[in-house]
Parts: sequence; C-alpha cells; structure tokens
Amino acid sequence: MASPRGGSMADPSSRRRRCQQPVEVFARIKNKELVELRRKELVERCTKVFMEKGYHRTSIRDIAKAASFSMGNLYNYIRTKEDVLYLVHQNMINNVYQSLFNIKEEEYEIKYGELLTIIRNAVEKTFEFQDEIILLYRESGSLSKQMLRSILGLETRYIEMFKRLLDEAEKEGAYEIRDSRFLANLIVYLISFLSLRRWSLRDYKKEEAVELLMYYITRMLKPSEKARNLESKGEA
Repeated sequence: MASPRGGSMADPSSRRRRCQQPVEVFARIKNKELVELRRKELVERCTKVFMEKGYHRTSIRDIAKAASFSMGNLYNYIRTKEDVLYLVHQNMINNVYQSLFNIKEEEYEIKYGELLTIIRNAVEKTFEFQDEIILLYRESGSLSKQMLRSILGLETRYIEMFKRLLDEAEKEGAYEIRDSRFLANLIVYLISFLSLRRWSLRDYKKEEAVELLMYYITRMLKPSEKARNLESKGEA
C-alpha cells in the first residue's frame, strides 16, 4: 500500500508481528526438553520469592537457593534475574489462555459457539496463577523494552483472538456487539479480575466467584434478535 508521500506503507498488523516476536531466553544447555523442565521448576519456585521479597530485593543468589540450583547450574538456563521474571509471565499467559491458543485457523467459524466455555476455562485457570498475575501487573515495568514488547505481544495476540471469535459470533447472529475490540479487551481484563481483587473478595469461594463473574459476563454478551427468536421457538 502506498503512503500519501509516495513511499511504501507496511501493513500495521505485520509491523506488530515483527516487534512482538517472543524473546528467546539464552541457555547453555542444548537439550530443549531438559531446559523446559528446569525452567518450569525455576518459574514455580521463584514466583513465591518474588512475591515475598519483591522483584528488586530478590538477588540472583536468592533465585538459585529457591530453585535448589548451584549458581553455576543456574546460569546454564538463564543469564539474568530479568530472564526469570519474563519466563514467569510467559508461562502464566500460555497456561491461562491455552484453550484459546489451541484454536486452529480453520476453526474460528465454529468455535465462536464455545466463547463462554473458553472464557470460563481461562477464569478457572487464573486461580492456579494468581501470584503470577499480580506479579505481572506489579513488576512488568522491570522488564526490558524488548521483553515487555514480547509480553504485550502475547496479550495482543489473545485479545485479537477473542475479537475474532466475537466478530464471528456477531456475523452469525449470536450476539449484538457494538465494538468487538473494546469488548475483547474488557473480557481479558475481567478474566484477571478475581486475581487482581482477591484481597477484597477473599470471602468468596472459588466456585461462587467464578459463577458470579460468568453471570455478569454472560449478561454483557447480549443475544441478537435472531438468537432470541431461535430461543423462543425452541421453548415453544
């Protein structure tokens, strides 16, 4: 596409993809399965340390101790404390939105019908990653620009996937949607809501909190006239 000044204008989505490529955290060990296993242990144990001491007060020696690694062995899997924080964030996002990331390109036209199930799965999964979600909101500014762009790129990816499902749902007459991009962002925020507000909602049991949140999300997704008519015929 030509720009008004006669130069070439790149597709904005392609520019986003270029700047949001996942960061490859350096490892000396070449066995990918071993690296994945050790990093999983590292992420699980170090999240608690970051939450208890704070990211800035946690030293690389604290990380090695928490993970039961020697200092030399730790550097086989990461280079810096920032690498660990990035891996914590990446692991959380990939797990919470796994059911969304599993959707294949050709499945969007039928998967919109499972939108509420996908949202519920993500909400329930957040209970396994509440510390990581809070850590992400608290310490994401500590990441380098490159790593932060990568994390935001992952967020942009699943927001766009939700938007695509919403667009398909509207096209098929399932919901009345005024602005799918705005709604996709709102849904993503609400998925993290119970973790971010857990200090205020601690009196609610998990099942009760999930049901209440899904109740309000369901009401927010207003059925279209076509969907209401089909429902009425089914009840008749």
